[in-house]
Amino acid sequence: MKTVLLTGARAPATLELARVFAASGCRVIAADSLRYPLTRFSKHVAAYHQVPGPAQRSGDFLDALEHLVRLENVDLLIPTCEEVFYVASGHARFSRYCRVYSEPLTVLAPLHDKLRFARRARQHGLAVPETHGLKSAAEVSSYADKGFVLKARYSRFSSNVLLPPHGDLTGVSENPRAWLAQAFTPGELLCSYSLARNGELRAHSCYRSPFRAGPGSAVYFEQERHAGALEWVKAFVKAETLSGQFAFDFVETPEGVVAVECNPRATSGVHLLASEPDFARAFWNEAERLIVPAAGSASRIGPALLFAPQAWQSGTMFMRWLRAWRAPDAIFRLNDPLPALLQGLSLTHFIFQALRLRVSLLGASTHDIEWNGPS
Repeated sequence: MKTVLLTGARAPATLELARVFAASGCRVIAADSLRYPLTRFSKHVAAYHQVPGPAQRSGDFLDALEHLVRLENVDLLIPTCEEVFYVASGHARFSRYCRVYSEPLTVLAPLHDKLRFARRARQHGLAVPETHGLKSAAEVSSYADKGFVLKARYSRFSSNVLLPPHGDLTGVSENPRAWLAQAFTPGELLCSYSLARNGELRAHSCYRSPFRAGPGSAVYFEQERHAGALEWVKAFVKAETLSGQFAFDFVETPEGVVAVECNPRATSGVHLLASEPDFARAFWNEAERLIVPAAGSASRIGPALLFAPQAWQSGTMFMRWLRAWRAPDAIFRLNDPLPALLQGLSLTHFIFQALRLRVSLLGASTHDIEWNGPS
């Protein structure tokens, strides 16, 4: 029996992967810095290990993870959240004992940096918005006056994204090099999640997220067979010869899709692929075809869907919101109910963290794992 170690046990996507690998006959181990992360309570997890938070104790995190890999005789290590960058920094040491489903940090870092990602995509002839690095407060003001979007080069959940018309930009002007200016691209947001091996896609989901609990926290996912997004991802992955998990956010325009960022980790697209019988095999590079979700696939994060403000924008959106409840819940399963029933334990931790750190709930949920570039 093969043993799979999943880090980032707090995420619904990680819980989904635990169920997928257990159903395929693997022994699943989970790890996180939280005492009570979501995935810990799943019956499909053979063992859970609490490890140090990598953002504050990266060395201790890497030591603990190496010990865990050896202790549990891990065959495949899969980082799922932003701890992937810390795992990637220790890629060589972990690769001595098991397969690591990630590229080294030298490959991942330029993809996480929104400025460098845009430049690399443009070098490959792929569509991205006009993007500029910022060097001074004067440049911040200049691009803001031209109606450009201002973004932190390292961010997540669409946080630190300032849309025109702009208000107070003091925070950006104080540290302009940490930000970029990107031409505003009108259109509908489209997301993708893919598995790649040596530059070839092994699994791919593309989806729309009409309902969100925050600016970037999607709570409902509708599968979309989008040829343009698929070809964009295929081309980028091939040009970079990538292996691992990669998610891209696009804006759909009349001329085609335009990529606005890359997240080299697991995202909610996992939920749409989970029911595909060969999905787990794709991680082992054993699938004989490109795995894509069945037409009409959808998933939701409930009860977070209750708090999606988009439901009240119009009668049409309200009816769409009602239909969204027909989709399977990504967390609750009748045969594995404890993660849903006990998710309040990890939520309570994030609430206290948000109050203590004076950050948003989303900010608190990644405080101990986020990676904001080389220090």
